[in-house]
Amino acid sequence: MRIAVITSQFSMTGVPLAQIRLARALAQEGHRVDLIFGNAPHGTAIDALEGVETHLWLCRRALFMLPHLVAFLRRERPDIVFAAEDNTNAVVLAAARVAQSRAKISVSSRIAPKNLYSDTPLTKPWAFKEFVKSVMARADVWTCVSKDLAAIYEGIFPGHNFHGVYNIIDHEAFRTSLAEPVEHAWLRDGLANVCVTAGTLHERKGLQDLIPAIGLLRDRGIDARLIILGEGPQEDELRQMVRERDLTDRVWFEGPVSNPLKYFRHSDIYVLASLQEGMPNVLIEGMLAGCTPVATDCPTGPREILKSGKYGYLVPMRDPQALADAIGQALERPISDERLAEALKPFHRDAVLAEHFRLLGV
Repeated sequence: MRIAVITSQFSMTGVPLAQIRLARALAQEGHRVDLIFGNAPHGTAIDALEGVETHLWLCRRALFMLPHLVAFLRRERPDIVFAAEDNTNAVVLAAARVAQSRAKISVSSRIAPKNLYSDTPLTKPWAFKEFVKSVMARADVWTCVSKDLAAIYEGIFPGHNFHGVYNIIDHEAFRTSLAEPVEHAWLRDGLANVCVTAGTLHERKGLQDLIPAIGLLRDRGIDARLIILGEGPQEDELRQMVRERDLTDRVWFEGPVSNPLKYFRHSDIYVLASLQEGMPNVLIEGMLAGCTPVATDCPTGPREILKSGKYGYLVPMRDPQALADAIGQALERPISDERLAEALKPFHRDAVLAEHFRLLGV
């Protein structure tokens, strides 16, 4: 089949990375795949994927993709379209109507829609909600990356069905990344009790709670170290917090890295301290690498991934004491490789693709 996979912005994280993995998996199944990005940061090089034709349209906003999408749908006539992110979803559905496309369309919402929709008339979120309502019937399937997120969307759009379908975690592709050596001294020398976390250094990632938790563990005589992967607007504030708490020998800012998996592979615990997620792929990747997971019970995803604590340690948000307690427990009682493998089964390529095609009736 001819399949288009679409999102508005290229990167190697988050939603774009999930779409790249979906496109690769579809091509591996023998489909003819177009991977479409509306835009990319200036100077970005997009690696070629075997069996995938990649398109970059240089549209600064999702809305500007509309004429390109209409032309593409009329010219290429894909059998199936997979789109992701709410702004992109709405534009894809509008383009399908204008183009009178017969493609089956599956759109996906990937993050809790805080402030995106509103019932207050004449506001921007209200106008967007009305626009989405006007085109959403064109979607053959509307998915969310977790069942909890699907329930949130059904509350926003009563009378419409939303289905939880997970992102693909590509186990085979990760093998090379996991095997790469890591140069960080704490990991290279096999130092015990290393925690790792990764993502944009933003308040919603909860690092302002995780860093104090490391201090609490020190005060209890537990030598837990934390490696932070990533960069972002909160970095200066977080570094100051580390200095003020005299934690420079226990908290390390590694910055952005091209292969976080090698860090995960040599760490003991992956900590997700977030205040909001959609479905945190990075937590799943940490588990794939063998880390015992410790996560906040934020909306949405961690509770679903960890099955309410069956496969890891789940704690309240904004609670450094609870994070410290959970990290201490995880060091004493790590999750076995067998239980981690059991938790990851729903994220395998075959399971995810089968669910997509089942919902589309293909």
